[in-house]
Amino acid sequence: MNRELVKTLLRSIRQSLGRFLSILGIIALGVGFFAGLKCSYPAMRATAGQYLRQGRFHDFQLLSSLGFTDADVTAFSALDGVAAAEGARFADVYLKRGDTHTACHVMSLTESVDIPELTAGRMPRGAGECLADSRLWSEKDIGTTLTLGEDNEEDTFSLFARGSFQIVGLARSPRYISAERGDTTLGSGRLDGFVFVLPEAFDTDVWHEILLWCDLPGELYTTKRSSA
Repeated sequence: MNRELVKTLLRSIRQSLGRFLSILGIIALGVGFFAGLKCSYPAMRATAGQYLRQGRFHDFQLLSSLGFTDADVTAFSALDGVAAAEGARFADVYLKRGDTHTACHVMSLTESVDIPELTAGRMPRGAGECLADSRLWSEKDIGTTLTLGEDNEEDTFSLFARGSFQIVGLARSPRYISAERGDTTLGSGRLDGFVFVLPEAFDTDVWHEILLWCDLPGELYTTKRSSA
């Protein structure tokens, strides 16, 4: 580089040092943010993959308006590539605690697929106990009773073997990895939280869904495209 040009550049920097440092700082911030985003994406992807694998998040969810039997669960578990298959029951209901009404997704506990992570208390041991959403309830709510609200339809009451459940623990579920708890036909159309109960808390012999976990190899997300 020409010496005169270098002198001119240095003179310009000295004469407007504040502006030069400001531009330098802006560039440094931009590079820092870009480097952080490039590094955080693989870390977040790996963390999500590990969490979903530990909780055995289902690969397939089979639904039927008629319901599934134990024979159906056995048949799906025998399929090639299926590491675990488990039936589950669920219902969207209004739950009442004191004067508070909430719209919740009540589902049966599963042992081999979509395993909840206990954050406080203990797991349910009887049909009258439940595991509550740790985002909606806190540890001070353990021991309180949730009752099926009077706003529920008669068909909803008939799905359950009892009308109330005592909170004995709090949990997170791999089925809910964001703050949203899903849509429903109840109330405002949004669910407030979820509740786990034992399968025998439902008064039915069929399963409302079958969850399949295939323990598929590879990364959770990939940019590779199929050659087909």
